[in-house]
Amino acid sequence: MCRTAARLVEIAAAGRVQITATGLVKTAAARLAKPTTARLAKPTSTAARLAEGQRKACVISFGVSPCTLPPVGMRKEVNRVFKDSTIYGVGAMIPRAVAVVLTPIYTTYLTRSQYGVMSFVIMLASMLGTLMFLGQTGSLILFYRPSSEDAEHRRELLFNVFWFTMLFGGVLLGICYALGPRYAHLVTGSNAIPFYPYLSIGLLIAYLGLPQAMQQSINRAQGQPKLYTGLALAAFAVNTLVTIYFVVVLRQGAYGSLKGNLAAALVMLPIALVIIVRRWTPRFSARLLWRSLRYGLPLVPHYFAGWALTYIDRWLLLRLSTAAQVGLYSLAYNVSMILNLFCVSINTAWAPIYYDLADTAEGRAQLPRLTTVYSAVVTAIAIAYTLVAPDLLLLLANRRFHAAVSVVPVVAGGYYFFALYMVVSTPIFHRKKTMWAPIISGSAALLNVGVNLALIPRYGMFGAAWATLVAYFFMFLLARLLAARLSPGTYETRSLIVLIATYCIALAASIGLIEVGLPIVIDLLVKAALVPVLFALLLLFRVATPAEMRAALHRRPRRRPMSESDEAEIAARQIEEVASMTDDTGFAPDNRP
Repeated sequence: MCRTAARLVEIAAAGRVQITATGLVKTAAARLAKPTTARLAKPTSTAARLAEGQRKACVISFGVSPCTLPPVGMRKEVNRVFKDSTIYGVGAMIPRAVAVVLTPIYTTYLTRSQYGVMSFVIMLASMLGTLMFLGQTGSLILFYRPSSEDAEHRRELLFNVFWFTMLFGGVLLGICYALGPRYAHLVTGSNAIPFYPYLSIGLLIAYLGLPQAMQQSINRAQGQPKLYTGLALAAFAVNTLVTIYFVVVLRQGAYGSLKGNLAAALVMLPIALVIIVRRWTPRFSARLLWRSLRYGLPLVPHYFAGWALTYIDRWLLLRLSTAAQVGLYSLAYNVSMILNLFCVSINTAWAPIYYDLADTAEGRAQLPRLTTVYSAVVTAIAIAYTLVAPDLLLLLANRRFHAAVSVVPVVAGGYYFFALYMVVSTPIFHRKKTMWAPIISGSAALLNVGVNLALIPRYGMFGAAWATLVAYFFMFLLARLLAARLSPGTYETRSLIVLIATYCIALAASIGLIEVGLPIVIDLLVKAALVPVLFALLLLFRVATPAEMRAALHRRPRRRPMSESDEAEIAARQIEEVASMTDDTGFAPDNRP
């Protein structure tokens, strides 16, 4: 034991880890508690010796304070969690990435107006699906977990949630079909999108997608990332192939694209139903149903505030401008969405790490620096993509859609501030102050509506883009101020200001280079020279070092038991992140509900 203690002290002196007296005492006590034969047994293989050595050590935490590493068996669980998270991320990212790759087809075979019609109908289908599901995505993710309650109650819960959702959705669908032909123009604000065939097919997409959304919630709750991703990619493959047939071969335009969405929903419907039926017990329980609704219903206004932030600009564009403007604007959103995918992937890892550290005094001491480093990672990715995104659109889109290039940097800027919001708002969820979430998002949505109404009549889609950026910045600012009051000292304010200022320089440079209109090769060379200069600013102001950012990307939280309320808050954050990831493929695993 003395040799072990001496070795740990030697390692600490070398600066590789930090240890505490408490940790040393615990290590010694654990060794003395072992039977004599166990203490005498030594690992023979190199891998076993490494595992034994790592189990006695501490995780490096930016040289601030120790973080106890879980036992070897538990560490396998940690690796499994992050492996599963990667698979979920792939399932969410590939369809949206492929949607960008399909941009040449959409922009070649659809007019600007047709692209705008397709985007608007998918928007309405997503919003209607959210209303039909009544927040039950989060309820199933929370209550269908194996650890939440006994298996029989979970099966009964699924039965009740399924039938209530389908019945409520069916009633809502019937009302829409009864009133839609007469009042559709009040919803769209224009006669450019008639109820038949466009809006009617959108209603079917929303309703038939409910079982698939429910099946995906079950997969997530049960920890089945491969099944989740496999079915998601299958749906996207059907959607893409049918869409190409109707759009490219039959030249059916926006209607053909929507038929592709409907075909994917029809193909996946029986698969989703089989998965759901095999996992339920047909027994009605008002108590279980009410508990699920009590959790999900309060989230619906928050979801709609998120949808308002994402979609209200397109709705107002259609009312105050033209469907062609909606088409250009939606294309800019699709290209900029790649930035959001990267940022959401980073933030998915950030929430459990924050929850882990915020529960101890030693961990809270690390949070200011760690928050800055994660924000620096997000900013670095945003700087690079904001500069490159306009050239990506020019390369992918037909010349008829090149007018959308001026909007891309501004939309990317909005996504950047949303990513910062996800970083700085974590204390709000950790402190169980979720009642502030709809207040923050609702305030930002109202601001978005007001700025859109002021700017769209004069500036069209450019005004809509700037309104969205302003709304997301306001959302970030509110969350930052509230989180500072709930958890003082969590942020390095000076570093956040430097990060935002550096990104604004990149945003201004991207917009300015578009106005200059350099040949694309020269434009890319100029941007390639500009990126290192901007990154150097972060080093000059000592915001974060490259080593710190690499460490942040590879950092893993300790695998400790989480309370039901903690898991509920993280589930709510995940849904909020997904709500920001919208595309015009019609396939978005959790985009509906």
